[in-house]
Amino acid sequence: MQKYLITSTFIILLASFSLFAQLNPNYLTQYTEKDGLPGVMVRQILVDRQGYIWAGTINGLARFDGYDFKRYFSDPNDSAAIEGMIVWSIFEDSKGQIWVGASPGHLNVFDPVKKSFRKYNFEKLIKRPVNTEIGIAAVGEDDRGRIYLGVTTYYGDQIETGLLYIDEKNDEVKKIKDADNQDIPNVYNITRDAKGNLWALSYKGLLKIDTTGKLSYQSQFNEVFTKNREYPVAIKFDEKDHIWGISNTSRLYDYNPGDHTINMYKPEKSISDNQFFNTLEFDKNGHIWIGSSKGLIRFNINRKLFETYSTEFDDFKASAAIMDMEFDDFGTLWMGSEGAGLFKYDEKVLFKSYTHNKDDKTSLLPGWAPYLYETSDGKIWITTSGVSSDGGLNVWDPETKKIVSFQYKSFLPENLGINGFYENTPGELVISTQTGNYQYNTKTNRAKKIVLPGVPDNAGIIHFFKDSKERHWLCTYTGLYKQNKGSELFEKYDLSQSGGNASSIVVTRAHEGSKHGVWFITGNGLYLYDYSNDNLSRHGYDTKAGDIFNSQDINSVYETADGTVWVGTWGGGLSKYIVETRKITTYTRENGLPSMSIQGILADEANKVLWLSTFEGLSRFDIATEQFNNYSISDGIQGQLFADGASLKTSKGLFLFGGANGFTVFDPRDINKKSIPPRVFLTDFKLFNKSVLPGENSILKDAIYNTREIVLTHDQNNLTLEFLAIHYANPSKNKYAYKLENYDSEWREVGNQRTAFYSGLPPGNYIFRLKAANNNGVWNEEGVSLKITVKPPWWRTTLAYISYLLLLIVLIFFVDRFMRHKIIEREREMTKDRELKQAKEIEKAYTELKATQAQLIQSEKMASLGELTAGIAHEIQNPLNFVNNFSEVSSELVDEMNEELEIGR
Repeated sequence: MQKYLITSTFIILLASFSLFAQLNPNYLTQYTEKDGLPGVMVRQILVDRQGYIWAGTINGLARFDGYDFKRYFSDPNDSAAIEGMIVWSIFEDSKGQIWVGASPGHLNVFDPVKKSFRKYNFEKLIKRPVNTEIGIAAVGEDDRGRIYLGVTTYYGDQIETGLLYIDEKNDEVKKIKDADNQDIPNVYNITRDAKGNLWALSYKGLLKIDTTGKLSYQSQFNEVFTKNREYPVAIKFDEKDHIWGISNTSRLYDYNPGDHTINMYKPEKSISDNQFFNTLEFDKNGHIWIGSSKGLIRFNINRKLFETYSTEFDDFKASAAIMDMEFDDFGTLWMGSEGAGLFKYDEKVLFKSYTHNKDDKTSLLPGWAPYLYETSDGKIWITTSGVSSDGGLNVWDPETKKIVSFQYKSFLPENLGINGFYENTPGELVISTQTGNYQYNTKTNRAKKIVLPGVPDNAGIIHFFKDSKERHWLCTYTGLYKQNKGSELFEKYDLSQSGGNASSIVVTRAHEGSKHGVWFITGNGLYLYDYSNDNLSRHGYDTKAGDIFNSQDINSVYETADGTVWVGTWGGGLSKYIVETRKITTYTRENGLPSMSIQGILADEANKVLWLSTFEGLSRFDIATEQFNNYSISDGIQGQLFADGASLKTSKGLFLFGGANGFTVFDPRDINKKSIPPRVFLTDFKLFNKSVLPGENSILKDAIYNTREIVLTHDQNNLTLEFLAIHYANPSKNKYAYKLENYDSEWREVGNQRTAFYSGLPPGNYIFRLKAANNNGVWNEEGVSLKITVKPPWWRTTLAYISYLLLLIVLIFFVDRFMRHKIIEREREMTKDRELKQAKEIEKAYTELKATQAQLIQSEKMASLGELTAGIAHEIQNPLNFVNNFSEVSSELVDEMNEELEIGR
């Protein structure tokens, strides 16, 4: 036998089960057929690279996006449909393709780009007895991208050929043998290490396929299981390249391939008795989660302890058989069960609430919790107003989370109820009742009646308050009282003299701001005490002085560090009040408020957030973004109804709100602490409401979620973009916002809507931007972007405009030539007309001269006249010569005009 080093063959730790195990059944969410799951038997789980959850069931394949299950049906008439019903395996390769083994004997590959399946035939390669059903139980991919397939049988019958691969050259399934050229029997699990090697579990043990394709059995690992008469069910690699395996006898093994050391861990009998391990996964902290035949188990890697659900919790969904599981990127664990459907285990921040439980004597007393107070020892005192003697005082210890209660009848006479109280000295409370005030000793649980100077017994003190000037204020049913430092007497303020009336005398709460003074709230107005002049003034009620509140019934008030005053009213919503300008901005249901009645306000100044208790649950208001995130009973709050002013911020930074069923407590820092924003991407692109599939001749060359730019023609301008934010904490409360740059002037905040539609988009260049927020209001600001170009029609292209310009130039040229020709022709005609007219005038003059000459010849003075005529004839000579000379001059004038026209152009 080959020798090898085993430093510790067996280290058996019988882990004691902790009563404070960290697996909380309240973190479980169950999905069944009523939610759209094809079947409640879910044996395969996959979280793909986009964040989708794939569930392989006994009734087919489904994909979950947090909202809906998309089912993939087998259809013999559709070559692109999946084949097979019972899903045996699901695997995503490096290309993003989903491999699905399904019975009877089918291997499918889903192309997420084309949204279709293709198939491989492998059954002909497997020799098996008649009626033996085979299937692909495991799929793996090595570092070179080669796909390996593990084949086994439905009932565990042995077959000779259990390992196949996809030949990349001809895309066919082929058999593979081990290093000794022997067949490899049934392969039922394949996993990959950090170096790219594949490891397969077969009926002959653990087999390694290195990055060169060489196969070798791991004899050291296999011999350990043989000695213990067991076999490994599943294996996974940790960050140290150790192999962790679970066996059919509910043992956990840690195997180091480097030095071949093995450690074994077995849970105590209460966990392992008749409980079989089926699958395992590592969380982000390195802890090992094990799916068993009786629910979920976690192995704490640091303490080497097995943890399970509290023994007090006996619920079917917590003890269901877990067949497969996988973590998503948000740290949520997804599990497929044998008969209870799909589970989500999410250690999300839940609100912790304390309510009355009649079967638990250590629970809160019944009734409303209208008053919360922290004493000097850090304990929280809560009044509960149960019917008659059922009410009382409750003391909650934030450290131990325990409650101790005292009914009113145990220390107060006549079953009196408490209006309010405060700590006078450590261990002593001053308590106000309907008929007077008492000093209550918290150690002896005894009370004695006392008198507060200046305060009548029937005042009914609702709230005790001490300001920064060490003045004591009493908010009562009969008005407001003040006790100055060093004085015993309480002085009453008449609010009717400060803009109020008789209904203003009921003062319920006080709040000291950092800038303006002390604010007092009443059932009829908001009042401010000014330190500088010792005066009270009413605000937000007189239209002549500024804006007014929607309701004068004030429930809560808070002044932030910058002096902004936030006012919660009964029926009037939340108001932002700027004291200097008397400007009021009110937020209502239309802005996202769950209720128009704001009962209490606490501020998380570090994150610039207000927490509001309302008559419809809790609400978180982001001051910067003006976004509301609302929480209901499903998030763990005590109830939908909260009490007026019942809010408290403790010295440790915890927030408490009291309501109809008790109180809710949480740390506001945990709400956004490590809260991962959602993953957001486009899911579909449609033209005229018809999906566009990628292809060679398509607008899309790849899936829309991988596309960064699309180009459309002018008549492809009715488009729809569908999108999704993956975050599974509370998908119904995910929010979306999008904007089409160069078209939308602002972001469109559309709540949970997941579609954007643009009709008649004009030609131009656009960028579609999308972002999303999770249920806690944490935004993925980077989001996604898609460049969209809508090309203009051919008659509005640049080439068309150049052509138009050239045509215009040619047209102008020909018009110019034509006009010039017309001008020249007109000038020539005018010249001819002038020449003819002048010729006629000359001819007329000559005729008249000839007639005169004839007359002179006949006269006696013929000789002298003859000389005169000869002289004229000598001057004029031939009238035709005169006409020719005039014509030459006219031609020269025309030529000069043409030259001037050319120079002008």
